[in-house]
Amino acid sequence: MGDQRYIIHSGRQSFMTAPLLPDKEERVAGSYARTFGQLILFAAYFTPMISIAITYPLSIKNGRVTENDFFVSSAMDVGIARPIGSFIFGIDMLFLFWVVLIRFSIVRAEIARAYTTAKVLEFTTSLNAAQTWNFVALGTSFISMCCMLGALAFNVGDPRIDGKNGYFFIHISFAFTGFFLMVFNLCINNRIDSLVLSASYAKPEYVHYFRWLLATGGMFCFAGMFFFLSSSLPLSSSMEIAIFMQSAIYYVTWHSSFYKHCPWIWRQYEKSLAPGEGYGANVSDQKYQIFEGAASTHLMEDSDDDQ
Repeated sequence: MGDQRYIIHSGRQSFMTAPLLPDKEERVAGSYARTFGQLILFAAYFTPMISIAITYPLSIKNGRVTENDFFVSSAMDVGIARPIGSFIFGIDMLFLFWVVLIRFSIVRAEIARAYTTAKVLEFTTSLNAAQTWNFVALGTSFISMCCMLGALAFNVGDPRIDGKNGYFFIHISFAFTGFFLMVFNLCINNRIDSLVLSASYAKPEYVHYFRWLLATGGMFCFAGMFFFLSSSLPLSSSMEIAIFMQSAIYYVTWHSSFYKHCPWIWRQYEKSLAPGEGYGANVSDQKYQIFEGAASTHLMEDSDDDQ
């Protein structure tokens, strides 16, 4: 069969080799996976903009949103703006759910690749820490999304009619937890990237520092939003909108990573199916070898053993 190059994809318990150049069917599937990842990520940060574009004019018209009170929750509080905003916001949580899962898989792939660098034992602690932080990021993301939905479900009501209704404390509790975990999650993901980069001997790109700037700014805005809540509603509202904008811009910086890794994630899913299933299973010259060992991702040369 001649010399053929193989790429090794791995997990913690085992890894398998597959042809470096996949067949046509697998390339098409990879293209679909890449498109899916890009669209999901785009929808995650664009859907809230649609909600804001619809609910703010409606709430300004009915008087709920004013120059002194223009929180996002205020725009989705009363009238027809409430069901519209709640529905679109709920759809966005579904998109974010997919984004979080894809990001989790991408980090696992990057950690696996980092295990193949030189002096790997020297960085085992860093990579193990990155793996732990990856699970923490997954958990905090889900809790943050649930809290955001809770804050919207227990909204404060129209202060012109019933003042601060009985849901105010519940709303603030959900909002505080949700926003804190939102910006804290940005810091966690930056920490993960730093650990993997150091273990891979890779030089950080400018986007890495830009993400730290966004995460740090998000933390300051979070503190300012609740600090000024009782003294200046316009300033507090501005801080809340700034948090949403910084988070959206942060997600935009993930596009290149999603573009690169989504096809690999899909291939790993296909290979996890039973033998004889998945793309490339009907290719007679495709080889899969299972090895026990540490996680890794690297290239190897397959010698001409068939001749």
